[in-house]
Amino acid sequence: MPGDSRSYVFGGTGPSHHGSGPQNVYLGFPPPGEGRDRLYIVRERRARLRRSFVHPGNYGEAARRLEAPGAVVLLQGPSGIGRSAAATMLLHEATDPEAGEEGRFEELTADEPENRLDAGPRDRFLLDLSGTSYDHYSEAQRTLALHRAAVEQAEARLVVVLPTGLDHILDHQFASLVVPLERPRATAVVCLALRVAGIECDVEQLRDAALAAFIADAPMRELARFCEMVGRARDSGRHGTEFDSWCQEALAAVTDRAAEAAQQVAALKTAEERGLLLAAAMLHGASADAVFHSSNGLLVKLGHGGETTPGLAERDLLDQLTSLGIRRDRQGLIAFEHLEYDAAIRRHFWLHFPALRGPLSSWVEQTMSLDDLTRDDRAVLVARFTEQVLGTGRPDDLLNVAARWAGTTTPSLLGEATAALELGLGDERQGRAIRQQIRTWATEAELPRGLFQVLTEVCRAGMSVTHPHQAIVRLHHLAHQRGGADARTALLELVSADARLRRFLISRISMHVGPRSLRNLGLLLELLPQTALPSDLPWRELTDVWREAMDHSRPDDWSPLARGWLNAVALIPGVRWERALGVLVGAAAGSDRHSNQLYAITCDWAGDRPERKPTATWLWQQIDEAQGLAPDEVFASSGSGGTQ
Repeated sequence: MPGDSRSYVFGGTGPSHHGSGPQNVYLGFPPPGEGRDRLYIVRERRARLRRSFVHPGNYGEAARRLEAPGAVVLLQGPSGIGRSAAATMLLHEATDPEAGEEGRFEELTADEPENRLDAGPRDRFLLDLSGTSYDHYSEAQRTLALHRAAVEQAEARLVVVLPTGLDHILDHQFASLVVPLERPRATAVVCLALRVAGIECDVEQLRDAALAAFIADAPMRELARFCEMVGRARDSGRHGTEFDSWCQEALAAVTDRAAEAAQQVAALKTAEERGLLLAAAMLHGASADAVFHSSNGLLVKLGHGGETTPGLAERDLLDQLTSLGIRRDRQGLIAFEHLEYDAAIRRHFWLHFPALRGPLSSWVEQTMSLDDLTRDDRAVLVARFTEQVLGTGRPDDLLNVAARWAGTTTPSLLGEATAALELGLGDERQGRAIRQQIRTWATEAELPRGLFQVLTEVCRAGMSVTHPHQAIVRLHHLAHQRGGADARTALLELVSADARLRRFLISRISMHVGPRSLRNLGLLLELLPQTALPSDLPWRELTDVWREAMDHSRPDDWSPLARGWLNAVALIPGVRWERALGVLVGAAAGSDRHSNQLYAITCDWAGDRPERKPTATWLWQQIDEAQGLAPDEVFASSGSGGTQ
């Protein structure tokens, strides 16, 4: 199934606030109202990557192997050389311009697939196993074997990123598919990324010893952060006007801030100072008043509320902020002097005060309700909180907070809960746990209305971009909830423009028999409105679904669906009704009550419309044969039990 790409892109990778002005944070890329579909989003991400991409060593060999239809290429190499980016670009450049319409581009996950991969000859798939652990590698290779077979048979293409350090347990069946990549020229990577950002530089300007050592050894994603910091140093106007000064500030931002943050926190001896520092780091870019009130709330939350000095004896807020190296601009918004220092402070508290992680999560919830925070401030706070709890391996903190926000009656908190879960889905370490919990929630018998709305939106807007099949699974469960109309609408919209996703949903419907069969049939008929039934439906399985619907619901409930089925059958070109009508006959077989009801439905449906008589007559004959009635018993049968 598709998953989230972890390619390095030279630019911001998530919401952050680094200046003194307001920031609009759109957590479901792109901003609302632009009307872009998910395939456009995927293409745009690849286009951004391509502008800053430098080929790693041996890239040409991988590209040559991928030329053949049905090719599967496994990329091997040290961590940090940009293997995921290379995989993305290999597939992006594998498009044949003479082949007509571009096929789909999806990233699969190592999760065991629910269905065989539905691939076409121009489709391209990426399976990133770089984060797979030793314990899960065997399972991931079984998934790879299944995807490989489907890709080769469909003449699609698949590129796989292998985990570093597990080469010795790679199954021998994959050995011939491996291409080892080498680190690209790092100075070329940096120069190109800076030029894309509008900053001209040459190799000579990167000769500083500390900078050169960093560029030579840093992983590609750290080089990406460095280039982003150079641009921010330039744009801030606080770090000089020369390229060298921007580079020095950027280098410190990506290498030295952790030590600086640790030293400052250690030097602060009072809870008030540390609380104000953390509040400022979490609310960097918000108003000073918001920081002040949030800091007081933190002290109370941690049991330090009685230690503050009353009234005019306190130091004023400006003095307190200044002593912590925090400035306050003319609009009253606060910021740290150096790039990424706020991020270093946040990481230090979350990483090195493990006993406080639970209370800090509760404090963030409390802070969200401050009147001093703008909508943008809250969005940024959600992003920073999500980054910290996931970075310390605590997805449950995020899930619990999101569930509590979704359980309120405050509309803004529903948006924040949605944003938190969408950010969690994009995390390469914890995204799987977030997806699993969303599925668990979706299958619960009774969901709070707010949580239902949040999950529907997360699946519709966030998960559908990177994991469309998994979004379908969860929306399908949500659609069966009481009041699940919004989920049904989102589900139908998701599959309406993609034939493969539509087939995937139909396959799920055909496999799920039982109490939900009636709703599934209704969903199927909504999926195929005013159109003929396709010839490749899973007829045998649908017979079981119809039988369950008839057995576990009243005739008044399934009769309208049978009429809808007949309407769709009547649109089939020619006289090829046999399979579609046979589904109804087979479902009713063995039950005189169901057969008689179906007979009566067909009589009412045909009425006095001549164009429907051939369809109805054929079905009547099949019902009679199934009941063991001779032709001369037909009229007696319809007269005696047709309305039961």
